[in-house]
Amino acid sequence: MKTIVLTFLFLFVHYSSAQQQFSLVKEVGPLLKSKSWIDQCFGVLRLEKYSKDPLSEKVILNLIKSRATPWQVKVFAVRAAGRFGITVPDNVFQNLKNPFIAKAALLNGLEINPRYLENCIAANIRSRDSNTLMTTIELCILANTEKSLKTAKTKMRSLMKTMKPSESIIYGDRLCRILEQEFSERFHWKKVSKEDFSLINNEDFKEKLLPVTQDLFKSKNEEEFNTFINYYEGFQETDLDIAVAMDGTGSMYKGILEVKLQTRNLMQTLGALSKSLQLSIIIYRDIHSPKNGDPQVAKFTYDFKDLMEFLGPVVATGGNNDTPESILSGIQEVQNLKWRNKSSKHLIILGDAPSHEEDMSKLEESLYVMRKKQKVITHTIAYITPFSGEETKKNFKTISKFGGGQYVELDPGENNFSKTILKYSMEPKVFELFDEFYKVFTVYCL
Repeated sequence: MKTIVLTFLFLFVHYSSAQQQFSLVKEVGPLLKSKSWIDQCFGVLRLEKYSKDPLSEKVILNLIKSRATPWQVKVFAVRAAGRFGITVPDNVFQNLKNPFIAKAALLNGLEINPRYLENCIAANIRSRDSNTLMTTIELCILANTEKSLKTAKTKMRSLMKTMKPSESIIYGDRLCRILEQEFSERFHWKKVSKEDFSLINNEDFKEKLLPVTQDLFKSKNEEEFNTFINYYEGFQETDLDIAVAMDGTGSMYKGILEVKLQTRNLMQTLGALSKSLQLSIIIYRDIHSPKNGDPQVAKFTYDFKDLMEFLGPVVATGGNNDTPESILSGIQEVQNLKWRNKSSKHLIILGDAPSHEEDMSKLEESLYVMRKKQKVITHTIAYITPFSGEETKKNFKTISKFGGGQYVELDPGENNFSKTILKYSMEPKVFELFDEFYKVFTVYCL
């Protein structure tokens, strides 16, 4: 009897293992064979569902070792290796030149020979690409050797001495994280560059960098995951046109800073997920006050660097003695933009003050025409500041109804601007998986 029970258990375990491997191959196989590196990254994330299957370990190691694997997919695979407890052979990192892969390894507990790390840092510390350079500086902190920390301080000092406004919003937030200081546009870069500044502790830095995720790619059932993948197949063939019209008056200081800091990540992520993305930003104030002038306009562009140049010198200033602002003046500039014929079009209005009451009829008419003729959907974001109130919330809800879009409230400091734009760009039923991908992608690949 005991022998029969043991035989049954063996067969049951063997059958269960075979069934799991069949599911793994069925769900993940097509994604990993895809020519799209985004598809492959989704496949690696889904592998967490099968982390205890020996086949998963083989797949992860093959992705890391193969020269044909796109570097973004290698980053996701290295992250998975650390999370799965997979041992990666030392020689795999011998000729490592990509700092993003090295950063992913150290963040997830994988060991890299110090000599290999030194070579990787030396190959990238003079890079002119902002993403590569900042990731290399972060790698210096994670490597945590006397030489790497000295290299980081030297490069940081050089950057801070010549920091321009447009560079500040690219490098500033990440540099301040290393300096353990709060970033602001008034940060005295030159002053700090002359000081003997200290760097963040290695372990504290890891804690700050690691994204908080819910492991949704692991927990979703097969039907939910397939719905997400099927939706993405259509989304990746979509051209996106997104215009952001935002209040630029003094009370919106934190909101403007949030837009400055998150626009790059937003553009690079949505640009990768969709067929193409072009983004425009319009800064409106209150034309009823002569000192405020006309709205500032950055026309549609595919290049985040254009918007960094535009946003760099933008200052939260102006307004009037009354609370309302001239949202209509911003919308009139939006109407002059060149929207593409077959694109998915979204207008986002961001502010902490309502429109002038006398402008509402024209505002309704303008948004209605844009919606019917150009198929532009208008969403609103009420930025909650001491100057906003129930009037702002009510007004923004009304405006979103005019434009057929959604309404949401954001609190200063939550850094949810890019997440909200991402949400407005797609269907709610699939957003949470895209959001989880966004959290991992922006930490490890940007």
